[in-house]
Amino acid sequence: SRLREMLTSRTNLETVINELGIYQNEVENFGVIEAVEEFKQDMDIEVGEDSFAITYESDDPERSYAVTKRLAESLIEQAVKYRQQGALSTQTFLKAQAARTKKELDDREQALAEFLAIHPEFAKDVLMPGGTTAGASIRAMELKNKGRPVAGPPQPRLPPAIEALQRQRARITARLED
Repeated sequence: SRLREMLTSRTNLETVINELGIYQNEVENFGVIEAVEEFKQDMDIEVGEDSFAITYESDDPERSYAVTKRLAESLIEQAVKYRQQGALSTQTFLKAQAARTKKELDDREQALAEFLAIHPEFAKDVLMPGGTTAGASIRAMELKNKGRPVAGPPQPRLPPAIEALQRQRARITARLED
């Protein structure tokens, strides 16, 4: 498992060897790599789903205690670093996704605005303060350009589906007249 790999990595065990001054004969006579291998033979790690057990064999009980304590501390430190890296990676991913989604939304809003500029009859009428609607100014300009009266008594509201069909009819009729 990842915890076992983190704990038994050469760099981690070499750090513990140097901090605690263990396996100094092996380091002096055979090198650090051999000392690390000897260290691995004297220790064991059992990793469960939510727990772990570290054992270290030595003739000196105080040395065994110091080594297992340092290995446990090392494991906790590395697990925290690993989780922090995972959190940063997730945060970076989410920021990239948010930026991509925002760009996609901006592109779609631009495409909608361009479409509505070409086909204003599809603009949704939203009641504005003062009793006018957002699409009223567009329709007023169309009526003015066609020589029809611009102002008139307010018409009763029809269901949105019927209003949409009426706008579509007006658009098709305008195209036929051109």
